[in-house]
Formats: sequence, structure tokens, C-alpha cells
Amino acid sequence: MRLPKFIFQPARGGFALLVTMGFAAIALAAYASLLFWASTNAKVTKRNLLFSQSQAAAESATESVLANMMRDFNNQSLNAASSYTSASNLPTQTGWTMNYQFSDTNGNANVASVNAIGTVGWSQLPARFNGLWGWGQNWVIAARATPQNVGEDLSATIVQNIWFGSIPIFQFAIFYNMDLEINPGQAFNINGRVHSNNNIFATGSSSSSPLTFSDYVEAATKFYSTPSPLDPQNTTRSGNVVFTITANNPLYPAQSLSLPVGTNNNPAAVISILGIPPA
Repeated sequence: MRLPKFIFQPARGGFALLVTMGFAAIALAAYASLLFWASTNAKVTKRNLLFSQSQAAAESATESVLANMMRDFNNQSLNAASSYTSASNLPTQTGWTMNYQFSDTNGNANVASVNAIGTVGWSQLPARFNGLWGWGQNWVIAARATPQNVGEDLSATIVQNIWFGSIPIFQFAIFYNMDLEINPGQAFNINGRVHSNNNIFATGSSSSSPLTFSDYVEAATKFYSTPSPLDPQNTTRSGNVVFTITANNPLYPAQSLSLPVGTNNNPAAVISILGIPPA
């Protein structure tokens, strides 16, 4: 008698379906995570961009106030702090792609914060003017810019610390309001600070007879160790200049220093301060 053979074959279709569904679930989760990351990254990028734009707008407000103050200071008529806080000192926003609400640090609309710190006095100037003293006062200008109609309050506040003051010119060994050229025939030492509101052209006689600057040298435009191109003499000279202070010296372009002769700083107006005062 033969017994029938039974061959057991496990069903594989259900197992393959479970594996497929598992991979599909993992793929969907990864895709959802990717979409969430992309959406979050886009929102963060948008917020950063809006905040940067608000910073630029707030800075434009402080710069607008500062420009009006500098105009008055150069005309020797700097007014009280309250004169510079009104809306007339703020940007007009004409042609801007986005409108901003300007306010001071207390939240008052259409005004800026302007405050004089301490009293007017004699003090040493910051490192930018290392070695110089001046008679003046510190001011703080602040403004907040809030973008309008963007659905988010991404305001930014900019604060600028400004020193308005006068620097006595006797602290300079040489002060020029135009191009300064120095080409000595022998060894020459300049024992003091040198400033030009334009270019400086300087050369020494030779390596054994150099031109030596013992203090800081600064030019509002550029320093050249060659003669001026407008100089018909010394055309073959170059170099032979020694700086006793080597760190950040010579400095150019440096801050231009305005002489107290009003709004006109041309050579004729500047040289008038050396003339005999009117009767």
C-alpha cells in the first residue's frame, strides 16, 4: 500500500505584502520628514530675510537722523536732542518695496530716540583716533523698524553711539586739507601726527637719508611713497620712508576731518582761517 505524499509549501504572498507595506511606510515617513524640513527651512529663511530687511530699514532711519545732525554740527549749530526725533528726520520710504513703521525704543510711532550722554567735556578719543583728545559729547541714536502687512512682527532695532566734538588742530605736526607732498633733500624727521583730507605723496632722499614719521600718518584718500604726478621735480624718486609706528600705519582711507569754516571746505575758504580777522 502506498501512502500519499503531502508537500507543505508555505504561503509567501502575505509576507511579501507586509514587507512592501513596511518599506512604503518608511518611504512615506521619510518623504513627510523631507517636506516638513523643507517647509520649516523656507519659513526660517523667510524670517531671516525679513529681519535683515528690518535691520536695514532701522539703520536707514538712524543714518537719516545722523545726517541731519552732522549737517548742523558742521555748521556749528548742533541743536537739542528733541530737534532730531520727529518724523521729518526719518526716511520717506518713497519707492520702497515694503513699508515700515518707525518708532523709538519706547514704542512711540514715527519718532526716533536721540539722547545726549553726560556733559560736554575734554576726553581722549577712541582707538580710531588713537593719541588725540577732543572737546565734545557722546550721543546715542536709536530707531526701530517694523514691517507692515507681512503677517509677522519681525521688527529690528539699531543703536548708534556717536561722538560729536572738536579736535584741536595743534595736536597735528602737519594738517593738510588737500594733497600733501613731502620730498626732503636730506634726512628729515617729522615728530608728530600727520593728516591729509586727500592724498599723501612722500619720499625720502635716500636709504641713508630717509624721511621718518615718528607718529601716525593718515590720508583720507591714499598714501603714496612716490612724488605727486603733478610734481615736475623728483620724478625718479621712490620709497626711503620710515615709520616708527608700524602697526596700522600709514592709515588710508582714513576719516576725513572737517575744518570749522562752514559748508565750503575748498582751499580758498580753508586758508582764510590763517588770515588776519576782519575788523
